[in-house]
This record gives sequence, structure tokens and C-alpha cells, in this order.
Amino acid sequence: MKKIIYITFSILTIGLFSCSEDDSYSIAYVDNEQKVALTGTLTITNPSTTIYTGDAISFIVEVPQAFEVDAKVEVTFKSSYNELALTSNIDKVYVTIPKGTTSLSGTYDASSFGNDIPFLGVADFLTANITGIALVQPPKEDEEGNPINPYVPVDDPYTMTSEAVNFQFIAGTSWTVPTDKTLMVSLDWQGPYSENDIDLYIIDSGFTTLYESSESGSRFEGDFFNNPANENHPDGDYVVEIGVYTSVDDSPIPYQLTFTHPDGTREVFEGTVDPTIGYVDPVGFTKTTDGEGNVTYDIYAL
Repeated sequence: MKKIIYITFSILTIGLFSCSEDDSYSIAYVDNEQKVALTGTLTITNPSTTIYTGDAISFIVEVPQAFEVDAKVEVTFKSSYNELALTSNIDKVYVTIPKGTTSLSGTYDASSFGNDIPFLGVADFLTANITGIALVQPPKEDEEGNPINPYVPVDDPYTMTSEAVNFQFIAGTSWTVPTDKTLMVSLDWQGPYSENDIDLYIIDSGFTTLYESSESGSRFEGDFFNNPANENHPDGDYVVEIGVYTSVDDSPIPYQLTFTHPDGTREVFEGTVDPTIGYVDPVGFTKTTDGEGNVTYDIYAL
């Protein structure tokens, strides 16, 4: 049985900072002010919490009240790299909410994670939550706008947390990055990759013309179908074929076939290919170009 999953992502821009340990020789900051614990809201605006390597995680930070000064909110993204016997990673994104308002959007760049993520990804690979808030007091200025004292004390009596959001990560490739007018096709499958080697082909629906092929001999096969840089395939119906080159035995090989549309929308098909048969034709699609030159792809299971 094939499962179809729809995934969309959008890209925004915000600063990204990695955390580091404090200098052991620095002077410790002592804040004896009594703190009020606030609960913020972290809303993920990606329609899915399944994220591919290289994606941006878009979110909205909301605080429970407006302040008379800007509020700098810390969002922590912690990856479970230890599940892959690698080094765990913590990144912090800071979103400054303007005074008098209660929310602002931001993004986290997931491109730092590599393709060592195993087939079908890792559940709960990344956790995100609000971990702090600091009120930002601008320095006092004289009549000419010069700062009188850049170290103005700040009344900062709050802490802030939120519920955590967990993400599943899938190994992304250059074939999962959206490209104008192009249908990006990425194929992954169950290893061992030194023995299980499958290939990718795109053929017309009448099985008379081979338009694209990917036979790299390594993990991941893929295609830039209708890449404007070097090709313009005709509108019409096409078939995606998966072929077995080598296999560890005669057991069916599970695969995951990801289609990334020009607008970033993703469709994922999962199934198996039987080495005793040698190939499977699981998916078809129709390419259509409108009068303004916009290209769309309708993908369907066969």
C-alpha cells in the first residue's frame, strides 16, 4: 500500500545564532529581581512538522501581553543528533517583538543537518520551544541624539517558556529544493546501499520515449524534470519508473519517492520494488503550461 503525504514549506528571513558556553573568566551576572513566569506560544506555520534537510522552519512567537519596550524572545532548537551517534546540537533564534505588539514571525534554517539521516528519517529529531525573554530598553539620548548612557538599567522581571514542538526529519537532497517551472524528483530506499542499488527513470505514458534517467550507483537518485536551464519537455503525461540494479536478496526493497513542486509543495509516495520482477511504475504525472507560461504538475498513483 502506498501512502501519500503532502508537505509545504515557506521561506522567511531572521537571524540565527548558535549557543556557546560562557567564558569561565567572565564576571557572573547576578539578577536578584523577582521573576514572573510567562507562557508564550510557539506556532509552526509549516503545514507539516515533517522537515527535509535544507528546509526553513517558519514560526510565529506570541507573548501573552504587550510591553512598553521591545521584547527579545529566545527560541531554542535542539536536535537529537545523539540518536545517530553524532554530536547533539542546540541553536537559538532571537525574535525581537516591537513594543506595543504581541507577536512576530521568524524562521530556522535546517541546512546544517546532513544526509546521514537514515531512510524514512528520524521521529522527534528536533524539538523547538520558547526558552526566554528579555526586555530591550533603548539608551537615553541628549537633544542631539547622542547616547548619554548606553548601559541603561532594564526592568526585566520576566521569564518565558512554551510547549515544545517536535519535528520528524527526512534526508533532503538537491532534488528536494524547489526550482522554477521544474518538478524535482528524489528517490531514497532501504539499504544496505552497497548492495541495494535502484535507479530512476521518467518515460512518456506510451512507454515510447525515455526522457530522464538517474543511475548514480549511490544512495539517492533524482531528477530536475523540465529544468529551464537546459530543457523544455512537452506538456503531457509521464510515468516514473523505479528499476532494481542490484539487491542484497530477493526481498522487496522499500522506497520513498518525493516530488517537490515549483511552489515548494511536496508529495511523497512510499512503496516497495520487487527484485524478482526488477521494476515498478508506481506514479504518473501530467505537465501543463498555461497561457502565461506557468507550469504545473498533477501527480497521481498508478
